[in-house]
Amino acid sequence: MVQNYQGNIRYYFSNADNYSFVRLGSGISPDERTLFSQVQENPSLNAYYITAGFNFTAGVHHIFQIGGGTLYEDITNKTSGTQLLGNISYRYRF
Repeated sequence: MVQNYQGNIRYYFSNADNYSFVRLGSGISPDERTLFSQVQENPSLNAYYITAGFNFTAGVHHIFQIGGGTLYEDITNKTSGTQLLGNISYRYRF
């Protein structure tokens, strides 16, 4: 069985679209197809991640998100890797 645990913390500022966030997680997500076969062969492989960022509005229609973090994962029993994560997002509200 593949398990994934995630916790989210948000601090809201002026409204529901303006907040800071922190996300902590462990496990291997089922949509990680490149890792899924390794998990089936060796279920003791682990992954841990943390991300943080801000979601904010500019006017009524424009919503931005900026975030970053790190991901640590076991690739095999003897090999592990770390990735840096980053995102910039733009949404337009009609």
